[in-house]
Amino acid sequence: MKIAMDARMIHHGGIGTYIRNLLPYLELGQVPLLSSIYTLAEQIELPVKIPHCELFWSPHFNVPFFPTRAQKYVVTIHDVAHLDCLGAFAKRFYAKILLKKAVQMATRIITVSHFSKERILHYFPEGQDKITVIHPGADHLLGVTPEPVEVPTPFFLFVGSEKSHKNLSMIRKIIPNLFVVKDGFLPIENLCWLYQNAEALIFPSLYEGWGLPPLEAMSLGCPVIASSAASIPEACGSAPLYFDPYSSEDLKKALINLPEKRDALIAKGKEHSAKFTWKHAAEQHSFVFRGIGT
Repeated sequence: MKIAMDARMIHHGGIGTYIRNLLPYLELGQVPLLSSIYTLAEQIELPVKIPHCELFWSPHFNVPFFPTRAQKYVVTIHDVAHLDCLGAFAKRFYAKILLKKAVQMATRIITVSHFSKERILHYFPEGQDKITVIHPGADHLLGVTPEPVEVPTPFFLFVGSEKSHKNLSMIRKIIPNLFVVKDGFLPIENLCWLYQNAEALIFPSLYEGWGLPPLEAMSLGCPVIASSAASIPEACGSAPLYFDPYSSEDLKKALINLPEKRDALIAKGKEHSAKFTWKHAAEQHSFVFRGIGT
């Protein structure tokens, strides 16, 4: 079965992590594209560059509007944050057009959580019979040799973007010794060291399709204090200390409880994160791909 994919987002934050860690387990042809995502240029280039293939996989929802030489399509929709979270009208409008097109043209849709599945179907109920949930892996930092970072100790860690739904401003007011790592802006060797030496990862997000940083932290023995919103409890189970992301007092209580619970959080986190491997996620993707080819 000849399968091609769009790998342009391989260096983009969470979606890049998703692509990079699935590729070693999947036999796919990559489509070399020069155009940026979410542009008119990509809509001109995609139909030209996608080869004759039985299946084209888009690991994000920026799919081709125009006919291509692919016979069938699989689309991964990680979340519908563009629709659920307030943002610029033009971006929301374009995202809704792309998402609707992705749902319509896809033979199968993959998403990363049951929360995301529910939100996708809220907007696009016509995708009900196409959608499959595959949880991402969390073992990609195991075996990485950590490299130290100059940071005042002790410190708490935040990993993610500064988008408003990440809720970074809330914890900055409460935690002065907070070290912020923006998506994709630090070598993984340094990130591993930070996870292994932080007092805890603070994950205050108001919205996530999954929630990879808490699982990364858990895998390396870092306690997690996490928001109870959106998909985060699905991703993290009972392993973190949870708090209401709209309540600074609730976060303060979690911080007070951390020293007493630290050892238990580390043990529970390692046990929980070990349930998620990229090998297993890739096997589930392959099962979806093979099912389309039969």
